[in-house]
Amino acid sequence: MNHTKFGRTASYAYGDLSGYGLLVTDAAAPEDELQTARDLGVEVRAVDIQA
Repeated sequence: MNHTKFGRTASYAYGDLSGYGLLVTDAAAPEDELQTARDLGVEVRAVDIQA
């Protein structure tokens, strides 16, 4: 998921973050959100995106 999806709500819940094993996002994602995922045991990979 890209950084624009953090902090937003959706009309459909896909599940609790702790149920995921890996979160792949771009490097612009908020660090506090990534840390929350890590604290729940989710592996986080933030990658640089070239425009």
